[in-house]
Amino acid sequence: MAVRFDPSVPEPAEGAARRPADMLAEVIDALSEGLAIFDENAGLLRFNRGFAEMNPSVANLLAEGLGWSLLLREWVLRGGLSASDAERLSFMEARLAGGDWMVTPLEIEAGDRVTEILLRSTAAGGFVLVQTDITERRAFEETERAADQLVRKVLESCPANIIMSRVGDGEVIYRSPAATELLGSAEHTHAHFASRAERADFITAVLPDGRVDDMPVTGIRADGGASRASCRHG
Repeated sequence: MAVRFDPSVPEPAEGAARRPADMLAEVIDALSEGLAIFDENAGLLRFNRGFAEMNPSVANLLAEGLGWSLLLREWVLRGGLSASDAERLSFMEARLAGGDWMVTPLEIEAGDRVTEILLRSTAAGGFVLVQTDITERRAFEETERAADQLVRKVLESCPANIIMSRVGDGEVIYRSPAATELLGSAEHTHAHFASRAERADFITAVLPDGRVDDMPVTGIRADGGASRASCRHG
């Protein structure tokens, strides 16, 4: 979003219309993200309610003209930011000052909340800090990771020969220990088919509905020998 103010246009009479600056302040305060804008000298120009609420330890310190270095120092002293995170943020700002447009976001843990801070340079030479609460996203990712680990443990202990691969190029995504022992550790499933024609037939059968039950093929074992087996997909 960009807002341009033209000083040559006179301000409307009081009560006739809201000033653009007032409207901009309302928009900034309505954002769910925390926002802090700094000038070319790394002095605070504006911040929104979200930024103050996400950082209660320094909320009463926030004011126009507050220096970036002072903010980081007080943030650490008041327990809202670790010293290592402050060093990282200082480094990120230095990179922006050196010509970078945007730097890699930093995740910060404070109590039971996790936020992500992103710095971006502005055309005027300053930078914008955007802070997003990612607590729920992090919890979802951890739940997904735990579920994946559980599935993997089940598969690892399963005596069945299970191979997960991409249909297009046959690249193996996962192979159970039993499958590795029987078929080896080739990177693509092509190596497990004795006949290209049989593999083509198998892929053709899979494509319509993503499922194949008990399709006989000739496979190549880990020792190089061939054996007749039944393939399933789904």
